[in-house]
Amino acid sequence: MAPRPEPTPRPFPSQVPRELLEGSQAIAGHARRTQWRQGLCLLETLELQTLRPDQVARSAAMAGCSRGAAWGYAPLLLSFLWRDGVEVDIKSYSAVFIGITGAALWGYGLHLLEELRWRARGEDIVAVNSGLSSFEKAGHWWGALALLDGVGPLRLQPDLVSFNAAASACEKGGQWLLAMQLLRAAKDAQLQPDVVSLAACISAAEKCGRWAPALALLGALRDAELETSVVAHNAASSACEKGHVWPSALAVLSALQRTCQEQSVVSFAAACSACEKRRRWDLALLLQTALQASGLEPNLVLRGSLVSACEKDWRWQEALHLLEAFGPWRVSPQEVGFAAATSACEKAKEWCQALCLVMRMHACGFEPYVYSVNAALSSLEKAAEWARALQLLSALRSWRLGATATSCSALVSACEKARQLAPALALLRESREKPRELPSPGVIAYNAVLVICRALGEWQLALWLLATLESAPSPVTLEPAAGVLESRQRPKFLPRLLQRSDLLAQVALSRRVRVRVSP
Repeated sequence: MAPRPEPTPRPFPSQVPRELLEGSQAIAGHARRTQWRQGLCLLETLELQTLRPDQVARSAAMAGCSRGAAWGYAPLLLSFLWRDGVEVDIKSYSAVFIGITGAALWGYGLHLLEELRWRARGEDIVAVNSGLSSFEKAGHWWGALALLDGVGPLRLQPDLVSFNAAASACEKGGQWLLAMQLLRAAKDAQLQPDVVSLAACISAAEKCGRWAPALALLGALRDAELETSVVAHNAASSACEKGHVWPSALAVLSALQRTCQEQSVVSFAAACSACEKRRRWDLALLLQTALQASGLEPNLVLRGSLVSACEKDWRWQEALHLLEAFGPWRVSPQEVGFAAATSACEKAKEWCQALCLVMRMHACGFEPYVYSVNAALSSLEKAAEWARALQLLSALRSWRLGATATSCSALVSACEKARQLAPALALLRESREKPRELPSPGVIAYNAVLVICRALGEWQLALWLLATLESAPSPVTLEPAAGVLESRQRPKFLPRLLQRSDLLAQVALSRRVRVRVSP
């Protein structure tokens, strides 16, 4: 693409010195290229040559400072114009407002408004709007409101652009009530809000999850017979999604399809997410069909919501079908709902499918999400597949994903269901010796091993486990240990347990064996 030609400089009066003409043109060129340092140096050179720079040269230098983020120089140059009695135009004021608001120096902006009290003209509201727009882009809603409030004492009348910029700043800051107040203030000023005004308020309500005001504003947009935008519908749909109001989200999506020729996958994703949060997996799948009929491609949010909706209702077959329908894996598994699909298989006790999903992720070059691996381990635990659970935990550590306490606890529980004492003890021992590599599975795992000891009659191991506990045993921990001693007729060890914790009197053991404890 050919570079855009430089605009032709404006002709100057013939009585202006040639050096000043060339210097002003050079300063304007530096400003367009955001070379503010060169522009200021050239401006100072003209001052030293006793060639008093005119308003055009100084305005160009101010614009260059604002574009180059040298915000402190623009107010200084403006003060020179006031000192020399040069009439300041709108471009100069706009450059200064953009500069000081870009640096979040709204105190200087209010000071500039105070100076404008004696110099302001009606058209200078354009300069104020430039400052409001800068506040809006930076999301500084408090500065925008202060600047808008400072316009009141002047001979300036805020226009709709002023209110829209302030409302957009409030929207970016999540201040939906202030945005609504600005909308009412615009109406009080006999200004008719447009699409920008209402869309900003809808987006502000959406950020705070206020779906009712968002829907009311969307209705006002239609009642005013304004051209509805996709952005406004998307914001209203997202507000309904955050409020878990799936019927309203579907209604907004239907209205978008009727009133706007342009369709948006964002509204589909918001409606699908609302259905997912209310466990309406059937409606979520219907939305996918409608999306395909519209010729749109589902995004990552929509894919994740679809799979998560199936997961919440234990629809593991539909979840796997969706993963296959999404086509080649071009993104990481956690972004397209593989964790949710694995969780669906875990809830349905389909350990084979869950294990296949995890292994398939690794085979495709992705690092499986730890949540997915834990879901697969949980499904293996429910099926008492301790050997496969042990292999999966070893694979998890070899993938350098980092095992969690949930991972270790699931393996111990699988061993408990299969009465496999050796691997459970090995895991507990390794978690104590290498806590950085293998976190402690917690008291639930110790209880599971004690249950195995009771089933196998291993009373000595039960006492050893109690001795290795870092904290005092709870009744839940003491009961299986005491059960081991009862089953092996070792009541003489019960007083030792009672000395470790007085909570034993609260467990069922007190009903089984009566022991006299000496004071």
